[in-house]
Amino acid sequence: MTTTDEKAVASVMAWLGEWEDAIASNDIPRGEALFAPEASGFGTVTLRTEGRADLIERQWREVWPRTREFAFERETMAVHVSPDARLASVQALWRSFSNDGDDVGRERNGRATIVLTRGGGDAPWRCTHTHFSMWPNMADLDIAGKIKD
Repeated sequence: MTTTDEKAVASVMAWLGEWEDAIASNDIPRGEALFAPEASGFGTVTLRTEGRADLIERQWREVWPRTREFAFERETMAVHVSPDARLASVQALWRSFSNDGDDVGRERNGRATIVLTRGGGDAPWRCTHTHFSMWPNMADLDIAGKIKD
């Protein structure tokens, strides 16, 4: 974890736990309550979404029902909170398993960047942007993590 405001980090971690549970249980209304109406996203099945409704319709409704055992990897997570504790960013690795067709049980791993905002000190966090992607195919990368020619 990266920040000096332990109370703010704890509140971000609680938000992440709530969203993680919503994804794992395919509870879209529960997840929706955690996001600002203007939220945007880059996803694993969409290039870009604009607004919470679009994010839900084109990303969540496509992915969440096909996902089981979704979890963020907290041990590798980085959390940054602004000095006024009104803006936070999270960089996290995640893992899940496919719950879909011929891929049932296939492990899916990825990374996410999450941007949270709130009105003040103890106000609830609302997500304004997410960027989810699958891990790069390691066979396509060289030792320095660059795409091979």
